[in-house]
Amino acid sequence: QQQQQELRVEEELDEEVDTALISADFDLSREEVVERIEQLVQQLVCGIAAGQLPELTCVSTAASNVVLAHRDAGQQDADAGFDDDEGQQRVLRLGSKVQKKTMLGSGGQQAYTIARVLQLLDVVHGLLRQGRTATQRDIYYTLLRLPFFNSQRDLTSTINTTLSLLRVPRSSLGITAASKGAVAGRLLLRSRPGEAWQDCSLTGSAGRSIPGEMAAIQAMSMRYERG
Repeated sequence: QQQQQELRVEEELDEEVDTALISADFDLSREEVVERIEQLVQQLVCGIAAGQLPELTCVSTAASNVVLAHRDAGQQDADAGFDDDEGQQRVLRLGSKVQKKTMLGSGGQQAYTIARVLQLLDVVHGLLRQGRTATQRDIYYTLLRLPFFNSQRDLTSTINTTLSLLRVPRSSLGITAASKGAVAGRLLLRSRPGEAWQDCSLTGSAGRSIPGEMAAIQAMSMRYERG
């Protein structure tokens, strides 16, 4: 019982990294995210070869580690933020506390968390290497055949852990939101500059689907086609 209490206390402790606030790296390329994943896996493999149990160090997403901070002058990122009463931009940032996921954590339950994260990283690594994206539903059905994913909650929790581990936004993993509606009629759309225009009048009653990711919508161009 004393050993269990010591484990529980150890799990609840947060390790201070530094005093700086942490924000996700929004501007990483696919190649840089792939490199970050490969470096992480290499560290785990080297640790296992040295006789160490795998562990993951994630930024704490607990409410106590969320800070309402001022946006620095000239700072540009994907956080919309808001203006406070003094007209200054405020954004939510995570503090410097981290949490470790260990094989023995939570009576061995965190071993499942580590296994799920590694399985998700394998799928994400493949998506990024191939230049593809997938919805969370697609990824869920890909992982459902594995013994550690029994519900959507398992995948949602694993994605959040992976984001705090790699310190990147969800879109950097190639995971997109499901399509949100469609458009039809005399309108030309293209997904990004340089791509061919798509005539929405030729898509029939189903229309042309609109992506669920805000970044993808912002990258789209549209043009009215006169009759």
